[in-house]
Amino acid sequence: MKKNKIKIHGLKSYIDDEMRLAAINAINSGNYILGDNCKKFEEKFSNYIGIKHGILTNSATSALHLSLIAMGVGKGDEVIVPSLTAFPTIEPIFHTGAKPVFIDVNDEYVIDDNLIQDKITEKTKGIIPVHLYGNVANMKKIASIAKKNNLFILEDASQAHGSEFLGKKAGSFGEAACFSFYPSKNMTFCGDGGISLTDDEDLYQKIYMLRNHGRKDKFTNEMIGFNMRCNEIQAAIGLVQLKHIERFIERRREIAGIYSKELKDLPIKIPQVSEDKKHSYHLYVIQLENRNKISNILKSEGIPTGIHYPIPCHLQPAVTNLIGKISLPRTEEFCNKILSLPIYPEMRDEEVEYVCDSLKSIFN
Repeated sequence: MKKNKIKIHGLKSYIDDEMRLAAINAINSGNYILGDNCKKFEEKFSNYIGIKHGILTNSATSALHLSLIAMGVGKGDEVIVPSLTAFPTIEPIFHTGAKPVFIDVNDEYVIDDNLIQDKITEKTKGIIPVHLYGNVANMKKIASIAKKNNLFILEDASQAHGSEFLGKKAGSFGEAACFSFYPSKNMTFCGDGGISLTDDEDLYQKIYMLRNHGRKDKFTNEMIGFNMRCNEIQAAIGLVQLKHIERFIERRREIAGIYSKELKDLPIKIPQVSEDKKHSYHLYVIQLENRNKISNILKSEGIPTGIHYPIPCHLQPAVTNLIGKISLPRTEEFCNKILSLPIYPEMRDEEVEYVCDSLKSIFN
């Protein structure tokens, strides 16, 4: 029987007194840009992923942009990328003067690695696999293709903190990887924030300088760079969040397990995950018919939902105006059916069950 109406959050950032105190201490320090907190976070997060170097930026979009420039991407180049992703994944490609070459996705919502080889041309410089919703792309196959064709891999792991493939963490497979600390992510800076990770010393030095006006030191500018720096207050918050990341992910996986168990007999497609992957469930995304109608019913029951994403990148006006229209059948089908259910570490079992009961009531 359906329970009494409950008001549920869609996505909720974890905030505690230690985070508040860390932010206050950073404010009181008088040192606000690229100080000790930033350096500590770069080291600790890099160690968590298993990579040598981390360069904090003001957003993941900036981290992607700087990484592409450091890898030599420019006018006339092509970069392979899925279309089912947040628009900020592809913006930096255009900003370098290059062109995104869009690839359809598989049933796990990640790039279909079987379609990559046929899209490689003499203009192709690299591949950006997106670990969407917290699920990792098949990095073994993608790495093989990249090596065969002398292409770089730049992982967009913005939604995949703590996700794994074959026991290795997302962000540890390519020449570089980028993460986001936007408020909705698995861990947050309580604002914008991002990081670029790499084991490559030359890439590290280039990205390090590019984010801060191309500075080699305070008064020497080796490159024409950008102001894409992170600040001490947000890095201080991130250091506290990082302590809890594994607990956050474990709880997300517990919630996803309840959803999958309770919804499996409904006319709903639940997330598909290969056995060689550890999904961190940044989002729990289902597919169903009459998506908009059901979303509105859930909203009336106090249950917010999301659509990630209703318009794929290859059909966005900004893109079609530049490169024309193409067809990606699976991506387009998914964008008409996908619905993100509420999921966050502090979500209680009774709240998860309320969402499930509401969906059962709709279909029954």
